[in-house]
Amino acid sequence: MMQTTLRRLLAVGLVAVLLALAMAAAASSPGLAAGRVLKQGDRGDDVKQLQGQLAQAGYPTGGTTGYFGSGTLKALKSFQQDHHLTADGLAGPATVAALALAVNSKSTPATTSGKPQTYTVKPGDALSVIAERYHVTLRALMDRNGVKNPDRVYAGQKLIIPGKAPDSPSAEPSTPAAPAQAPDQSTATRPVVYQATHRLALTFDDGPDPATTPRVLDILARHKAVATFFLIGEKAEQNADLVKRLVEAGHAVENHGYQHLDLTKGGEMAAVSNIQRGAEAIKSLTGRSPAFFRPPQGAFNESVTQAVSRAGERLVMWSNIGQTRLPADQLKQRLLDGAFDGAVLLLHDTDPTVPEVLDEVLTTLEQKGYRFVTVQQLFAAS
Repeated sequence: MMQTTLRRLLAVGLVAVLLALAMAAAASSPGLAAGRVLKQGDRGDDVKQLQGQLAQAGYPTGGTTGYFGSGTLKALKSFQQDHHLTADGLAGPATVAALALAVNSKSTPATTSGKPQTYTVKPGDALSVIAERYHVTLRALMDRNGVKNPDRVYAGQKLIIPGKAPDSPSAEPSTPAAPAQAPDQSTATRPVVYQATHRLALTFDDGPDPATTPRVLDILARHKAVATFFLIGEKAEQNADLVKRLVEAGHAVENHGYQHLDLTKGGEMAAVSNIQRGAEAIKSLTGRSPAFFRPPQGAFNESVTQAVSRAGERLVMWSNIGQTRLPADQLKQRLLDGAFDGAVLLLHDTDPTVPEVLDEVLTTLEQKGYRFVTVQQLFAAS
């Protein structure tokens, strides 16, 4: 029973957990992190949290009542449709992950003046990410720009970001912008088309390991895939050349502590020391301070979240059921089962089974239309 509960917690509550979410989860009961799939007719504090997050994301439910009624169902289905999820009206793992990302997007301030803004699409952009970045719904962005297929945007395309309505009749009227123009097909270089969905972050913990990490890097290079490596500071210092290779290959290097310790058992000051020493080791080797921290063993409490905050980092977990030393076939299937748009997949580059299955896993995910981004890119963090 404990193993089943842990799996449900990891699959639902530990996805893309930024610091604000982690502190809220530690302070409240039982919340979405408790892990039950919410449906119409349910009651409880977790329903209240769902209703609150839907409202923050721009999908009002008619009130934070704690009862999953028709208003909540309608709002949830609208959110699912706009974020390319199965619109089944169930608040399951994929929906919870997308909702957390929508609520916690920190990258670009929302428009507040009533004046539409213009945004130029960059290589790798996704329409859903742009909508979340500016705190508008995907549907509003599509309608304003006459976009019929949200999966097709191209680098250089001009998008009009809908502005909020003016607060009063005396507010300065906005100047209507011209509709977004289709690309000039007569030009020598046609625009590159990018998929607006199926972004996935591969993350590797506990390294670097000179026996297995190079094999992982070779496979990632063959697929031109970037990943995020949460490094142990002590190991990073012992394998400086390997850390350099990670950076040169374009992967993100983040903090997993100086030593692999359960930080919930030593108090806040011990956690602060371990986190900061890990960050210092990474900065000395890469020239960059880490932006994210993943607690060893996935163990955190209020003291750990406070320590992460003091270090100026964000707490991030994962969305799949992560485990090391599984047979190859089980590990491969677990990774494939854990893939969805916005997923954060946990792997360990210290696990010799990972290189055995990684090539096949990446090939299968590519065939399904997934593209691989870093955690920072997934969260659209600056």
